[in-house]
Amino acid sequence: TLTGTVTTIGGLGSCTGPQGIAIGLVGGVFPTAFVACSNGEVAVIDAAVDAFLSSTSFGSGGAFYGVAITPDDAFVYVTDSTNDEFVVLDPGFSPPVEIFGSPFAAGVTAPHGIVINGNALTYDSVYIAGSGSDNVIVLSTDNTTVVAGPISMGLGSGPEALAVTPDALGAHVYVTLTGADQFVVIDDTLATPAVAPSRTIDPT
Repeated sequence: TLTGTVTTIGGLGSCTGPQGIAIGLVGGVFPTAFVACSNGEVAVIDAAVDAFLSSTSFGSGGAFYGVAITPDDAFVYVTDSTNDEFVVLDPGFSPPVEIFGSPFAAGVTAPHGIVINGNALTYDSVYIAGSGSDNVIVLSTDNTTVVAGPISMGLGSGPEALAVTPDALGAHVYVTLTGADQFVVIDDTLATPAVAPSRTIDPT
C-alpha cells in the first residue's frame, strides 16, 4: 500500500470462486490471510511473503462467502451462504481445524457479511448479514445464542457487508444494503445479552 505495487499470488490451490477475505496475526506474530471460497473451502495465505499455504473443505460443503477474525486472532468465522450456516476455525493449526467439527446455524438466510464486535480483550458478539432474508442477526461469540434480532433491514434490501467502528466499545455497526443502494447504522449498545446458552465454544 506504500508503493501501489501489485503482487500476484499463483493460485489458491483447489479453492474456486474466492469471495471474502480477512487478515489476522496467527499466534500474534504471523500475518495470515483467510479466503472464503465458493466451493466450501478456506484458503490460507502467508501474508508476510504472499505465498499460498493451504486450501481445505469445511462445514456442509456449501458456498463460503464472508470471513471475520476475532480481535485476538484466536478464531476465524466463515459464512456458508448455501446452507445458512457458519463455521468457526482455529487458525493455530496448519491447515486450520473446525471447532467441534461441525457448523453453526446462522439464524438468517443466505448469510454473507460477518463481523466480530469488540477488542482483543473483550469481544462478545458476531453480526451476520442475511442477504436472502433482508436482516441482520447478532449472536454471542461465547455460545452462538441470539443476542439481538434478526433485525429487519427492509424488504429487498439485501444486506451485504458489515464493519464495526474501531472505538473501545464498538458502539456502531455499519451495514451496506445492495438492494436499496443505502447503508444503515446499528447501535450495538441496544443489544441485550441472551440467556440459556445452548452451545459453548471453549477457547482452550
